Amino acid sequence: MYNPMLGTYHWSRQKFYQWCVGGNGGVTRQPSMKLHQHEMEQIRQSYRMIGIQPDGNDQAFYVGRSNY
Repeated sequence: MYNPMLGTYHWSRQKFYQWCVGGNGGVTRQPSMKLHQHEMEQIRQSYRMIGIQPDGNDQAFYVGRSNY
């Protein structure tokens, strides 16, 4: 997965990695980078390759598990 060096962390991507394995998810405070659908699919595929079945509900990621 191509990740350009921007001098900052991609918080939305990190939260999605956590969310796929049981984290809360939800939006991060601004400014934050946008997480695209193809990036989400790449992250899910990487989990599947190591034998972990990630959650597939994108709506719950943006709202957060505790609020969904």
